[in-house]
Amino acid sequence: MGSRQIGSILKTLSHASLWIVVLGLALEPQAQTPVPAQNSDSIYTLKVYHELVLVDVTVTDKKGKPIRDLHKEDFTVFEDNALQKISTFDFEDLSTAVAEAPPSAPTSSPSVIDLSKTPLSELPPTVLQDRRLMILFVDQSSMPIEDLIQAQRTVKNFIEKHLTPADLVAVVSNTSTLKVLQDFTNDRETLEMAVSRLHLGDAAGLAELGTTDPDTSGTSYEDTSDAFTADETQYNIFNTDRKLSAIESVGKMLGNIPGKKFLIHFSSGISTTGVENQSQLRSAINTLNQNNTSRYSVDVRGLVALVPGGDATTGSAAGTANYNGKAFRDQSASLANSQETLVALAHDTGGKALLDNNNLGRVFDLVKEDSDSYYILGYSSTNTRRDGKFRQIKVQVNIPGARLRYRQGYFAPKAFRQFTQADKERQLEEAASTERPFNDIPFLVSANYVKADSQRVFVPVALKFPASVIPFQQKGKKSQAEFDFIGQVRDSKNKPVTSVRDTIRVNLDPASLSKVTGGDIQYNTGFYLPAGNYDLKFLLRENQDGKMSSFEQPLIVPDYSQPGPLLSSIILSNRLEPVASNDSHIKNLSRPGGPQGRDPLDPLVIDQMRIVPNVAHVFTPSNTLYIFFQTYLHLPKGAQPNLDLSISFLKDGALFREAGKTELTEYDDKSNGTISSNFQVPLSEFPKGDYQLQVRLTDPISQKSLVQEEKFVVR
Repeated sequence: MGSRQIGSILKTLSHASLWIVVLGLALEPQAQTPVPAQNSDSIYTLKVYHELVLVDVTVTDKKGKPIRDLHKEDFTVFEDNALQKISTFDFEDLSTAVAEAPPSAPTSSPSVIDLSKTPLSELPPTVLQDRRLMILFVDQSSMPIEDLIQAQRTVKNFIEKHLTPADLVAVVSNTSTLKVLQDFTNDRETLEMAVSRLHLGDAAGLAELGTTDPDTSGTSYEDTSDAFTADETQYNIFNTDRKLSAIESVGKMLGNIPGKKFLIHFSSGISTTGVENQSQLRSAINTLNQNNTSRYSVDVRGLVALVPGGDATTGSAAGTANYNGKAFRDQSASLANSQETLVALAHDTGGKALLDNNNLGRVFDLVKEDSDSYYILGYSSTNTRRDGKFRQIKVQVNIPGARLRYRQGYFAPKAFRQFTQADKERQLEEAASTERPFNDIPFLVSANYVKADSQRVFVPVALKFPASVIPFQQKGKKSQAEFDFIGQVRDSKNKPVTSVRDTIRVNLDPASLSKVTGGDIQYNTGFYLPAGNYDLKFLLRENQDGKMSSFEQPLIVPDYSQPGPLLSSIILSNRLEPVASNDSHIKNLSRPGGPQGRDPLDPLVIDQMRIVPNVAHVFTPSNTLYIFFQTYLHLPKGAQPNLDLSISFLKDGALFREAGKTELTEYDDKSNGTISSNFQVPLSEFPKGDYQLQVRLTDPISQKSLVQEEKFVVR
């Protein structure tokens, strides 16, 4: 196998096993069993307070006007078609307190409410009665400076001119971290000061971080970066999950605030990256629903006029994209893509989305229209089984022609320690097939694409999670933890294609436990798939407390049989792992079998060393960066390849380091049109920061280039 190298070659891997224990445990799959498939409809979740189920109901007449004179006896509630007894009833009416307070009118001290100064527990129980609770959430990580100016101006105008006595407002911003600038208050001056702390330019550079640029003619960009959560750990680097996690975190903050909340989210769209965790999206939606929060999305870009080929802020696309309409189609698709998640978050939480509208203040009118009056019904379910299943709610009112808006159901609780072994198996089967998200353990999943043979692509998958969140149980002199993994691939018709199921047990002595709790645990597997569009779902459960998390993403497996040159994924690693000649790793991979009944080789094994993908693409200066990718050509028999390869490192958009050109003139041994490239780069001279690795293949005759990039971080 050919090998092109930059920098020094690491000759030895001393103390490899200790290195793995300190920085992470590589867990290999042990067994595979089919995963049963079941169908499940999309669902909503309501919060359960000690078996008391609360349902917010908005009732309007045929003309959309609120009906305010109803009593408990006018409502009927069913759960899974079983009649329920309404035990609590309340009516929130803001119509008597909607008059806007004049900006010049001073706020009398007795009427000032500020939860940042006085905790809710020290205030009268009725302090939130007939109050409109609004959270102004400004996502600076998704906005360039000009959009942030628009959002700040809109929020200031509302506070100065349209704040009513019924309004309690909180201000939250999301830059590199999530910040509560002001807790709920009706003090206009305090709110204005909070909004003024939205510094222009904070996190503006993150607005385009991780987004996928449309392909242009002759240029290929593929983003295989990882998911991340709302803090600044390695689980929070490149993906749209950052923004979704921030939204979910805000929902969790509101859990102790009773009543209905309105989250008004200002952003410039939420663009996807190609590695979207659909489970994270549903988890954000369900968290808002659980905490009785409706999200109102505001696209601060307003009415967008698309200029074919891009405006003056972007460079012209190469090739023929500007002439055949592809560039404009990509622009339109990119805009729609950035708005799709805004609509989903608003619609599925009972809110609304304000898109393509230059009157951004219109969102406050929408909130007022939806919050004038609503009823809160509470009941204790007659179904006392703690089975964790979804329960459908149906509300009726004895007013002919009345229209009702309410959420449709909730998940029943269940304690994991009460599970039998059959319960545990059934829970995994149901969790693998349901759309319900699980988010107890933060974890990352990375998937790459490498050609395996003429019909299939090898998709190495790595799953990584922090060991610190795992409860190790003492068993004699060792600490033990057990995990269940389910990986499932479905085709475009939602039919199972292949799956992997493993149970992994980890036994550590005290010294190893103290080291590993500060590191990560990584699980590696892979799939052999034909080219096509698939969905990947991974489920992780630790088997002591029953913590469970899920991760879902589309898999777009490329067709490497097309005329080349084509590139595999660029796989980044900081770790090699020795492989014995009789290693059975490849037999543990989920696949339907090799060609002519032979097992295919593992493309990530080079000279008896396996490249272990770095899931988060986070490195330290002490690491060696291993870079692996393959080039695929389909030339006439006997023809030899002739391509120029160059590798560049960009930091903050500027060229940081560039390697000399390498000529690709030989195929791998016993390969059919494949050229493997394997580089090693010490990171000791790389300052901390964000980088882009750029791989460029150039045909010296036609001068056409193929470019592919990968982001990584040194810290």
